Amino acid sequence: MDGLSQFYPVDIYPENIVSIKGLLTTFRRLQMLEGFGILDHDRVGFYSLLHVDVKIYWQLLRMLYSYSGMATLRHDLFLCFGLWHAYSYAHVALWDEFRATFLADAFWAIFPDQKLLRRPPLIQSSTLFTWIRLAIHNSVICSFNAFNFYTQPCLITTSNSFKILIKVFLRRSKN
Repeated sequence: MDGLSQFYPVDIYPENIVSIKGLLTTFRRLQMLEGFGILDHDRVGFYSLLHVDVKIYWQLLRMLYSYSGMATLRHDLFLCFGLWHAYSYAHVALWDEFRATFLADAFWAIFPDQKLLRRPPLIQSSTLFTWIRLAIHNSVICSFNAFNFYTQPCLITTSNSFKILIKVFLRRSKN
């Protein structure tokens, strides 16, 4: 399911949220809607989740923890750093660390006609890591079932790339 299918915009506001003035104005408007930090609001006792982008996250974090008067806001508000950034940075870190050891072999097993870039596009990287996760799971099943993959494959699959990828992992695990 696409995340936007559950997204219902309340309104479009004229403030530039990246500026300090715009952020404070929008934050106050959001506080009045959600009630975090307001003791006589209808939603008192409930938590609010605010999921924001990098710059907005750091500005709000500094603001919320720099002033003692913000304690009631911090109590009711869960400020969440945009998860898409952590996901994207994890892919970058994995490629930087493991490209030379085993990711290159796995990459060419899945994408034989593609160039391996220093930092592959996220969609290509996500596809590769999904295949790796499936291959590791199935190679563990093969090992537990005491099958010798080279003489008696334990997987029934139509994807030749997937079989090659599992062979890469089994070869690496035997060494």
